[in-house]
Amino acid sequence: MIFTTEIDSTKVLAIYDQNILVFKSEDLIKTVSKAVITISGITLELTPNINGEFKLDISEIVRPVAGGYRFRDPLEYNLETSSTYLIPDLYFEIAITFQIKYTDNSNESTSRDYKFLRSVNKEGTLDREEFPFVLVPNDSRSYHLTYFEGYPYTIPFTIQAASGDYLITNKRLSLSIEVQFLKGVNHWCISDGLIDSTINDSLPLISGYNELRIGSKYAPTIKPYTIMLKKLESTTGLYLRWFNQSGGYSYWLFPYHTNTVTNNKTISEVSSDGKELYITGKKSDKKISTVSQKLTKEERRYLSEIFESPRVEMLDADPFTEVKASDWKYAKVQDGSISDKSKYKNAQKLPITILVQSPNKQSL
Repeated sequence: MIFTTEIDSTKVLAIYDQNILVFKSEDLIKTVSKAVITISGITLELTPNINGEFKLDISEIVRPVAGGYRFRDPLEYNLETSSTYLIPDLYFEIAITFQIKYTDNSNESTSRDYKFLRSVNKEGTLDREEFPFVLVPNDSRSYHLTYFEGYPYTIPFTIQAASGDYLITNKRLSLSIEVQFLKGVNHWCISDGLIDSTINDSLPLISGYNELRIGSKYAPTIKPYTIMLKKLESTTGLYLRWFNQSGGYSYWLFPYHTNTVTNNKTISEVSSDGKELYITGKKSDKKISTVSQKLTKEERRYLSEIFESPRVEMLDADPFTEVKASDWKYAKVQDGSISDKSKYKNAQKLPITILVQSPNKQSL
């Protein structure tokens, strides 16, 4: 069996992007009948094209096997317990068997193992060889992130090794900490809302820019990553998080220069004979419109991904308080918030409108 279009099985693949394989038989004498692809007990049959080749996007067959995912972070963070957390169901490894069958009932087969991440961003996965890597938009080996003091904040990493010990150094303060990441997607917690890494003295951060270097403890010759983490002092605002295209979670605080519109809807029922309409309660939803602070080029790139995210959540809690999973409320970014004709397309500020449905309703 020859793979004429290959995929590097040593690298992590983006499951929501195309990952095309083309293969054919090595036997020039026998007549090919079909190919059978087997993954987790599920089989798929392919017919060859005019050149005797089989073409397959392996992401299409892996997605059903991986199952549905609601893109919600299920964890509650507590820096007193741990600073690193493994996020389930974002990274997985799957074996695929490729078999070519001939008209004489003989066959040839091979199996390969592939690694997948729930992401659409091939730039952040397939083309990256070193691990761990950070699951946010980046420029080369540098990342530009913003942490708003007093709000929960994590930085997502993924690693394909069984586990690894890494040094995170704040170059501005010449201080380092050692962290361990497990295989899969890990969140390094900067703040759980109530306390942060400065308060508990695990890795102090100064206001303004902190140059963080992420390197291997046991392989110092590997060039470390750089995260330029900007820390902003506490303020009130609209705090959102969303599942980004790289397969991690992103955060942003919008200032409270907002326009909020509340819509109420009557809940009613028709009587069994269809002659009367009973009012049984009320429910409401909110439309919140706001505009970001002035953004750098890197911040705008980071924040723009919220418009394509499959899940956005709004924090319903005050700064410097303990945050529970239930404090994150599902929000929907209104379609058309930004368009190519928008006056904000190349501006320093980014507007956003979100829709939030109240989980509570008055009922009789």
